[in-house]
Amino acid sequence: MAEELTFTEAKLEAGWLMVKPTREDMGKAMAIVRNMKQKLYVLNIKVFRKKRSLDANAKLWALLSDLSVVLRIPPEEIYQGYIPDVGGNYRIIPVKPEDIPEWEKDWCRGHIGRMVDDMGPCISKDLAGYHNLKLYRGSSEYDSATFSRLLELVMQDCRQLGIETLNEREKSLLLEGINA
Repeated sequence: MAEELTFTEAKLEAGWLMVKPTREDMGKAMAIVRNMKQKLYVLNIKVFRKKRSLDANAKLWALLSDLSVVLRIPPEEIYQGYIPDVGGNYRIIPVKPEDIPEWEKDWCRGHIGRMVDDMGPCISKDLAGYHNLKLYRGSSEYDSATFSRLLELVMQDCRQLGIETLNEREKSLLLEGINA
């Protein structure tokens, strides 16, 4: 059972962590509690961020298309060039060298922006014989703050090449509430 639950309040009382789900997630919270078994569970807590908007995504691809015309490079290739520069969009895992091709194939399947970077052998003695792989996520998996960083990188390059981008007001409207 992998569930995500949004909440606004939490407290610790008599050794119990209690959270107050949002009204929208109350039914989901009840189902989680009802279906729990006598097992060990893991709880990951992170600050809620809005997902990127489809309008922002459309603008990103319009700008990439404009860059493609000027640079004479396919927009998908330009897009992939930005992914490592976004920051906060990857995780690192140890993998045996013989398993790297399979990891690349499985991780990237069906995703233009997903990429794998072999960082070389692990230096930890516990992981001798393994390589660290950096697994990049593409923009369809970004929260709004990460997507905002990608859009800003693309807009900077567009401006340098004389390609019209969003002014600050248009950008803030497009990405409204993005860093909340």
